Amino acid sequence: RDLNVHHIMPLGTFIDAQGVQDYERANRLENLVTLCQRHHMRWEQFAPLQPDIR
Repeated sequence: RDLNVHHIMPLGTFIDAQGVQDYERANRLENLVTLCQRHHMRWEQFAPLQPDIR
């Protein structure tokens, strides 16, 4: 419960040349991870635009 979905590669990196968001690519399972709300907020605070490469 209280799980969040985190994009490993930030959602903003999936914008095409026309400025349209590619939600299908951004929301592929290999780009998502579930985190508790506390850890999701911590990740966003310390590295909001960096991919999680662990």
